[in-house]
Amino acid sequence: MVQDLVIGTHNTRYRLARWQTPDGQTLTGQLPKAVAGSHFGATLVSYVLYQYHHCHVTQPLLCEQLREWGIEISSGQMNALLLEDKQCFHEEKEGLLSTGLELSAYVTVDDTGTRHQGRNGYVTHIGDGVHPGAGDQRVARA
Repeated sequence: MVQDLVIGTHNTRYRLARWQTPDGQTLTGQLPKAVAGSHFGATLVSYVLYQYHHCHVTQPLLCEQLREWGIEISSGQMNALLLEDKQCFHEEKEGLLSTGLELSAYVTVDDTGTRHQGRNGYVTHIGDGVHPGAGDQRVARA
C-alpha cells in the first residue's frame, strides 16, 4: 500500500435554476449552505482554520501557500475567513471553564508561561482525576 496526498484547486460552478410561476413570481435555486456567501469551500476553510489556530501558521504564510497551490485569495479574504461568522466558537469557548470546574474533581495550573498577542498568559488544565485525558480541557488565560 502506498499513501499519498493530492493538493490542488477544485473549482465548482453552480448554475442556479430560475423559474417563473404562473402568477409572475421568480423562484431561484439556492447554493448549498456550506458555500453560501463565500468563494471558498468547506474543506479549504477548515484547512485554513486548522493551520492558523492549531499549527500557528501566520496569515501571510497561509496566503502565500494557497496562492502557490493556485487558490486566488487576498489578505482581506484570508482575514475574513479567520474572523467573520465565528460566534459559535466564541460561545463554546466561554462555557468550557465553567463546565470544566463544575464537572471536574480538581483543577491544576501549569506555571509554564506563554505569550499571546503580546500579553503574558498561563494554561489551566481541568481534569476529572479518574480518566486521564478523557474529559481534559485546556483553557489559555491571560
